[in-house]
Amino acid sequence: MLQLLVRGMTNREIGLALHISETTVKYHLMNLIRRCRAHGRTELAFLAAELDLLSGL
Repeated sequence: MLQLLVRGMTNREIGLALHISETTVKYHLMNLIRRCRAHGRTELAFLAAELDLLSGL
């Protein structure tokens, strides 16, 4: 999900790619944002890139 977020995909596009609902995408992204103490999608994507969380994907 983070990889798709970093690519700039919308919640709807992420849901379609992962075969889950847009609501489920929002739920998971909000949990990630909260756990990473980010202030939104953009900061979450930046943190993922900065912490090199996407290198193995």
